[in-house]
Amino acid sequence: MLVNVDVAFSACTVKAESTNDMHYQCARWLIRWLEFRLSLTNAHAAVVFDIDGTIIDENDVKNLHMYNVVKWCHSRQIGVFYVTARLDTGSNRAQTRHTLRNLDFTCDGLYMMPVETTVDSISICAFKRRSREHIARTHTLFATIGDMWWDVSILPTTELTHRLHSLPSTDCVIFFHPHLEGIASIKLPNT
Repeated sequence: MLVNVDVAFSACTVKAESTNDMHYQCARWLIRWLEFRLSLTNAHAAVVFDIDGTIIDENDVKNLHMYNVVKWCHSRQIGVFYVTARLDTGSNRAQTRHTLRNLDFTCDGLYMMPVETTVDSISICAFKRRSREHIARTHTLFATIGDMWWDVSILPTTELTHRLHSLPSTDCVIFFHPHLEGIASIKLPNT
C-alpha cells in the first residue's frame, strides 16, 4: 500500500508486512513506471542502482526483486548502472566486479568512490550526484534506487526536502525529487 507523505512534491511511503514485501512492491511499481517512461521515449534510457543494501545484502545475497528489475531493464535495452560508495581501490573494484558477475548482475557501468574522497554523507551524496550527472550526459535517467538518502536524493536537505529526509531510515519511499527533473527515486528500507 502507498501512503502519501506530506511534502510539496510527489512522495509516498510503501507500507507492507515485511522488508521483502516492500522490495516486491517497489519492484512492481518501478517496472510499471519504466513501462510508462518507455512509452514516451526510450532514447538511451538508464536506471541507477546502489549496490549494498539495494541489489545485494551484507552477506552478498542478491535481492531477487531488484535482480528481476535489472533483468527486465536489460530485456528492454534500458542501461543499468551501479553507483556505490565502495572505495575504488584496484582490489575492491575487482572484488565488486567478481561479486556482481557471480550473482549475474550485469551492467553498463560501475561507478565507485575515488579513494581520496572523504567518506561522509555529504561527500557520498556529491559523488553519487556527479555520477548520475555523468551518466545523464549519454542517457536519459528514468530512476535511481538505493537504501540510503544519498543514493536517491540531494544533500544537504533543504526546507523543501527536510520532512522527507526526517522519515525513519527503515521507511521505504517512492518520490520525485523536485531537483531531479522527473527521475523516479526509490529509497528502500535500510535495515
